[in-house]
Amino acid sequence: MPGVGSGVTILVNTEELKVVSESVQQNVGEMQSAYDSLSRAVTAMGDYWIGEASEKERQSFFGQKDNIEGIIRRLSEYPVDLMTIAGVYVEHESSNTEIPGGLSGDVLL
Repeated sequence: MPGVGSGVTILVNTEELKVVSESVQQNVGEMQSAYDSLSRAVTAMGDYWIGEASEKERQSFFGQKDNIEGIIRRLSEYPVDLMTIAGVYVEHESSNTEIPGGLSGDVLL
């Protein structure tokens, strides 16, 4: 089993992480808007769709509200995580490029 530092290289494009993060954030916002619109439509149907079937369908839809909102909430965490990851890579990348510049140039091997 390979250990840490066993020649494994992970290439990270921080700009791509940021772009993907923004895209995911936009998509989640669109999902939230679509769900809100659908919720308003289902609620408005109560004005003209009356009866047992109407009530059953509204209960079925709104019975999933917590699940759907939980999914959207979890999806909205991904862009934050991607931006955090990008920040960590940028921070370590810059510190790794600064370290060699601080090494003494008069050491003989």
